[in-house]
Amino acid sequence: MSTNETTQVGIAAGRTSFLRVLETRLAMRQGLGGLLLRLTLGTVFVAHGYLGAFVYTPAGTAQFMESIGLPFADLSAWILIVAHFAGGAMILLGVLTRLNAIVHAALMGVATVAAHLDQGFYLQGVILDPASGATAVAGFEYALTVTVATLALIFIGPGSFSIDGARERS
Repeated sequence: MSTNETTQVGIAAGRTSFLRVLETRLAMRQGLGGLLLRLTLGTVFVAHGYLGAFVYTPAGTAQFMESIGLPFADLSAWILIVAHFAGGAMILLGVLTRLNAIVHAALMGVATVAAHLDQGFYLQGVILDPASGATAVAGFEYALTVTVATLALIFIGPGSFSIDGARERS
């Protein structure tokens, strides 16, 4: 075996050994993935629940839902606000995580299609009222990303650092 071949074999063995160690260490911390996903999504959902309840108000949220053609706008607004607030908090804590993620995946799927799909893919600033300078963000990439992340949470579960995870261990 030449020196070059020996070096290549040694590098390959070192790389394989490194990958095994990395994989083992990451597997030991697998629960962190669910935790990071839950903390991020839960925070986003609670913040949007707050936005719908206190900034836009339930009446304003219902008016927006009606403007995009969603049925039962008043009821839909309250469902959205409560689901985001309470369900988001439960996702944060890891309580009934998969059930709450299913609800949020459905809500975000509807939001992606009904409110954002016709705005194009990329997020962009849109002027709503030139006189006041009011703007909004349009584009469906963010809503789609949150939808898919929520679907991922359904599949991977809450992780070991959650109330659901603690229940499974006991």
